[in-house]
Amino acid sequence: MSFRKKIMVILLIGFLFRLFIIFCLPVRTFEASIKRYHFGAINMLEGRGYSHFNSPPYPPSFYKPPVYSIFLAIIYKIFGVNLNTVRIIQALLDTVGCLLLFFILRSYFKEKVAFIGLGLAAFCPITAVYANLLNPESLTVFFMILSLWLLSKSNRSKNLWLFFAIGISTILMGYCRLEFFSFVFIFGGYLVFTQIEKEKVLKKIAVYSLGVMVVMIPWIVRNYYMTGKFIPLSAGKAVGIHLFSGTLGDVVNDSASLIKYLDENPEIKYVYDKWYEMTLHRRSGIEDQVKYDKILFDMAVDVIREHPFKYALMRIKRMPRVWVNLHADEFAFINTKNLRLLHPDFPKIIYYTKNEPKEVLILGTKYLLFAINIFYILAALRGIWLVRRRLLTFGFIFLPLLYAQILYMFIAVDANYTVPYWPCIIFFSAIGLVPARLID
Repeated sequence: MSFRKKIMVILLIGFLFRLFIIFCLPVRTFEASIKRYHFGAINMLEGRGYSHFNSPPYPPSFYKPPVYSIFLAIIYKIFGVNLNTVRIIQALLDTVGCLLLFFILRSYFKEKVAFIGLGLAAFCPITAVYANLLNPESLTVFFMILSLWLLSKSNRSKNLWLFFAIGISTILMGYCRLEFFSFVFIFGGYLVFTQIEKEKVLKKIAVYSLGVMVVMIPWIVRNYYMTGKFIPLSAGKAVGIHLFSGTLGDVVNDSASLIKYLDENPEIKYVYDKWYEMTLHRRSGIEDQVKYDKILFDMAVDVIREHPFKYALMRIKRMPRVWVNLHADEFAFINTKNLRLLHPDFPKIIYYTKNEPKEVLILGTKYLLFAINIFYILAALRGIWLVRRRLLTFGFIFLPLLYAQILYMFIAVDANYTVPYWPCIIFFSAIGLVPARLID
């Protein structure tokens, strides 16, 4: 089979794998937390501006940047309001991302390494399953891979338009999910570091910055026109809620434990509920959103100051949960916690085996995903070790993982927060699965 045919076959099977997940598995698709993006798209199409609310007076939204809602609005405009069309397009984008990852690997390694990476990306359930949700993970993954591919080309290119494209791709990623806005500076710093000894370095950085500003300026102008305030990212950025959640330890393992904790601490429950009410649900002013996020932030800082070593040990202990079992325990094709991963309750397992065997099947799926996670992570660690002397060469791939590890050391996150970093894991996993001689 020819080189191109082999690539096309893997991509086709990978796309069919995503369609199988979309149409054959009971994956959650249209929950209340997800509908905000849908309503944002509908309101833009119907001339109400950018608002996440589905009833009058449709107040403007400032909490989440609009890229994913604009993405949905474009699809709705062309194909009508059809959720299956959105999911199929997301599956296509995810498949294209697999091809871009192949190109990145092929730029540095032998063909076999690139094909292993293509296979790992095409059949990675952790990224593929998010094509089924109306949530920005798939689009964010695509912009992450696109940015990495463009960065890989920047080392050998003098084309200024390439740096403009990197700026646009990076800021679009940041305006899909707020926590990825930092990559405007991370990738910008990488470009400065790699281009400093080359010609036209100032022009390249200026053009990169121009690409960023082309996307940012309309959002900033819109926010200033609406509020009279300079809001480059969002109002009530959720830093406080995530940092505070990071101080709760095992309380955030499941909703029942969190509800019990909040009921036992009414003063914390009041602030916690107010944040969600102000930021996500109530049509409140920006000052209220920022106020309650700041209160949660200050509460978290007080806890960390009082128990710094306990807090550090707790966060270190929970790091495997962030990278490994979150995806398996909280997103095993269907969101059920009747039988929990790594907490085997044998009487319950026996009961469900007799009465609801579907629950046991879901538990088995969780353990399968858990094993897949470990396989990818261990392979990636070996890959990083094999290229440790050349890690600067792959800095643009390694930096996102390093940044995420540091960031998630301090905050509590859900499984979807780590999904856009998986192309970087897959890159190093492909290296880790081949003999050392093939990585020269």
